[in-house]
Amino acid sequence: MERYCICAADMVISPSLYLLNELSKYIDLSDVEIHVIPNPFSLKSGNIDNLYTEKNDVVFFGRLQYLKGIDYILNKFSSLWDNGFQIPLKLIGSDTYFYLKNKMWSDYINQKFKKYVDENLIVFEGIMHIDKLYNRLKKAHVIIIPSRFENFPYSLIESMVLGKIVLVSDSGGQRELVEDKKNGFVFSQDEPGEFEKKLEFILSLSDDRMQEIAMEAKITIEEKCSYEKVYTKKISVLE
Repeated sequence: MERYCICAADMVISPSLYLLNELSKYIDLSDVEIHVIPNPFSLKSGNIDNLYTEKNDVVFFGRLQYLKGIDYILNKFSSLWDNGFQIPLKLIGSDTYFYLKNKMWSDYINQKFKKYVDENLIVFEGIMHIDKLYNRLKKAHVIIIPSRFENFPYSLIESMVLGKIVLVSDSGGQRELVEDKKNGFVFSQDEPGEFEKKLEFILSLSDDRMQEIAMEAKITIEEKCSYEKVYTKKISVLE
């Protein structure tokens, strides 16, 4: 039914080209009028404090879920830790059920990666109220979004609008928002060693360079996702 509705529609709007490319593997979109328009986002600053970045505060931001790349990133960090890397990985986001293993992802991680959990190299921070979440993210040195599949991740939008350095996979719509080494960093899960090199490079950045990238990240979200910009594009298409 979903495929039929897409093909039968007068017009289809997608927040990312990536999603359309994935859909085209399963349905013929050649006769469908398609427009790519990002979803809107506006930061409600509220009680967000002007916090300083905490050196070497490395964060995974997203649901504990296979599609979000949690297993990929933990395997990468396990290898790094085994080779002398001492920086912990903080996990921020909701727990989900891992149907393949018939248990929650947190339980699976606690069992498979027990050694690193016991050594406080894997730290669960869970989900938070929005103001607390933004204050927490503001402290991060780098926020990692290693999704295996992604349409239009708000975890990325929220991180960039807060002026954080992001390291994202190229498997999703996030690749359309992040320009490597300009407003963030992109790695491919198919390129051996690329993630590790990018992470090491980010952690070695000077404060001035981090500020430059942070400013570019904020500008990107304002230019592409502000209510005014999205409305202008969408109303033009609808009319």
